[in-house]
Amino acid sequence: MYSTDLLSWHDNYRSDIFPNGDREYVHRGRHCLDLNSLPTIKFNRFGTQDERNSPSAANLLAAKRLAYHYLVFAHDQPLGFSGSSGVASLPGMDTLVTLGRQGWALNPVSNHPVGTLDEQAATVMHEFGHNLKLRHSGNFDLPNCEPNYFSVMNYVFQFSNWVSNRPLDYSRSALATLDIELLNERNGVGQSTPPGLTTVYGPATPGRGLVPHHRCRHPN
Repeated sequence: MYSTDLLSWHDNYRSDIFPNGDREYVHRGRHCLDLNSLPTIKFNRFGTQDERNSPSAANLLAAKRLAYHYLVFAHDQPLGFSGSSGVASLPGMDTLVTLGRQGWALNPVSNHPVGTLDEQAATVMHEFGHNLKLRHSGNFDLPNCEPNYFSVMNYVFQFSNWVSNRPLDYSRSALATLDIELLNERNGVGQSTPPGLTTVYGPATPGRGLVPHHRCRHPN
């Protein structure tokens, strides 16, 4: 999905994007951001400098907000959500990716947690899905970790921990509904789209579902 390591790029403090106080606020100053922090950053940084300085800035940026999603890479989220890979408006236009807490993969140059390329790309796509009103179980949040829901919105398929060759994609078709009392192994979950996708099932890890080490939070 990406040809460059986005959080390594962020880790180098691109001064043209996060000049002076902005980069300190996003990466160092507070360390933790939540969706309530984004309006202040967005007010100062949304759009190009020419657009913000335009006499028609209010109307121009208001129109742009209807089409452009706004994403910030930050260090972490506040207590209670710390360690989560991201959070997004559901639905909405704002997204926060937070892979900077210890436990995520390290940037070998800075030795700072940034997540792997897979974690970065998958989190962006997962949170963007929330912007589009997608949930962890199709139109619902529960049950999560369903073996018959092939989507990056499902914790089982967000990262490649459990299915290493899973496509970074949203669900393309509805598979058979599973009833734990009436499972038929011969029928399985039906044909995936594209064909031949691999799924996984198993006991849940207490408090975190099937997939350990990840929580996704949103305001709804």
